[in-house]
Amino acid sequence: VFTLSAWRPDAAADRAFVDALRRHYKRVWFFPQMQDDWAYFRGFGWDDIGMVPPSTPGYTRFLDENDVDVVGTRLHGGIRAIQRGRRALILAIDNRAAEIGRDTGLPVADRKDTAAIEAWIEGGAATTVALPLEAIAAWKAQFQTPGAARP
Repeated sequence: VFTLSAWRPDAAADRAFVDALRRHYKRVWFFPQMQDDWAYFRGFGWDDIGMVPPSTPGYTRFLDENDVDVVGTRLHGGIRAIQRGRRALILAIDNRAAEIGRDTGLPVADRKDTAAIEAWIEGGAATTVALPLEAIAAWKAQFQTPGAARP
C-alpha cells in the first residue's frame, strides 16, 4: 500500500518510488488519505493499481485483512499501519517524519532516495518503534501545578 501527499507534490520522485514498489511487489494498492491525494494520484494515469477504501475504517479493515507493507508520504497513514501490525516506511517530505524517526526509530527515508526505499523493501525487518517515555514525562511535567497530584 502506498500513500501520496497532494499538498507537497513531487511528480518525478513520487513516480520513481511507486515504480520501485511496482517492481518489488506483485500487487500495489493506493490509499487516498485526503481527497486531494486521490486527484493527484489520478494524474499519473496508473491503471494497474488497486484502491484501498478512502476512510479510516476502510483503511483499518484493509490493513487487518491483508498482509501488506505500507510505504508513503502520509505520516498518519504509516503510523496507523504500524498500529495494525504492518511494516511501514514513511517517506519524508518535511521535518516531522524525519524528527520523529530520529527520536523513535520510526523507519523514515527521503522520498527521492529510491535506493533506500528498495533496501528497506528487500530488508524485510519488522517495524519497531521505541517511544522516549522519560522525555515525554519530563515534557508533560512542565504543565503540572507544583504540589498537585499526578494522574
